[in-house]
Formats: sequence, structure tokens, C-alpha cells
Amino acid sequence: CALPIAAGGFQALAESGLNGACYAMRMGLDGKLYLGGAFTTAGWWTIAKVAMWNRVDFFPLGGDGDGLTGGTKVNTIDIDNRGNVYFGGDFTGATNNALAAYIALWNGTRFGHLDLVIGAEVRAIASRYDKLFVGYAGNSVSSIADVQVVNNEGAATAYPFLDILGPLTVRWLENQDTGKLIRF
Repeated sequence: CALPIAAGGFQALAESGLNGACYAMRMGLDGKLYLGGAFTTAGWWTIAKVAMWNRVDFFPLGGDGDGLTGGTKVNTIDIDNRGNVYFGGDFTGATNNALAAYIALWNGTRFGHLDLVIGAEVRAIASRYDKLFVGYAGNSVSSIADVQVVNNEGAATAYPFLDILGPLTVRWLENQDTGKLIRF
């Protein structure tokens, strides 16, 4: 991994402020370079495996010390057509989001999880239009959430009926309008 320097040459990331290996880089739609790897500091910041470079200096995603928790590294980064940044690796959570194991989303403001459960280290991510492709190591059971939309256009109270067929594991149900969760 190398960064351009003012004289038109390149400087290795290790020389520019990362204290560990850089395994993935991706240029965002916002012109910022997103980095992932096995580092804990970038420039003057304490950073957990991910950083952003604005062509001058490094910055954390979130605040000082924020990033991806557990594990040792980020293997891959991809960015969708809306500017969401996806990180994959062997981490087990993200700042303020323990559900973001092995794959996490950065929406430009905060880390989030996907309605996707992967039980092994993510080694590759590719987004294409509204689809996300994920490659991971070993044998693992993975699952993806489904969204059921219920609209009540009438005056009477409606109670949706939800059939859940398996085998599967239900982790939570979420009302997307209110943000209320029912966890199982």
C-alpha cells in the first residue's frame, strides 16, 4: 500500500503514520481514501483497524479510538453506489455495534451492522448496484434477514401475521418506522 506525495511520487503507508500492516484500500465517492488492516494508530490518532486519509492526514472513522473491535485485522473494503463503506475481516464488532461481526458498514457518520450474519472471517466484499457479494473463510452457517412491509391504509387497527419457517435462527424483529426491536 502506498500514498501519493506532493512531488508526484509515492510513500509507503508504513512510513506515513500507520503502526501496522495495511491490507485494503478503497477510494470513496467523497474523494477520501479508506484504509483497513492490522494497525492501531494512524497519524496522531488511536484507530482500531480502519482509518480515512483526506490526501493530507489520517483521521478516525468516528472519534479517537473508534473502529472495529476484537480480532486482528480488516481484509477487504468495498463501497456501494450510495457511498456506504463495507469492511470485512476477522473482527467481532464495531464501535457501538456488537452485531457487526466479520462485516461492518460505515455510512459516513457511524458504524452499523448489516442484516447479514456471517460466522467466519470475511475475505472479500464486492458491491454491484443494490447487491452485495461476500466471500468468507471455512465452513460457516450464514443467514440474511428479510423485510416484510405492512401498510395499513384503512381506519381499522391491523395486526400482521408472520410465518417463520426454518430451519433458521430468528435474532430480532424491528419496526423500521419506530426503531423498536423485539430480540429473541
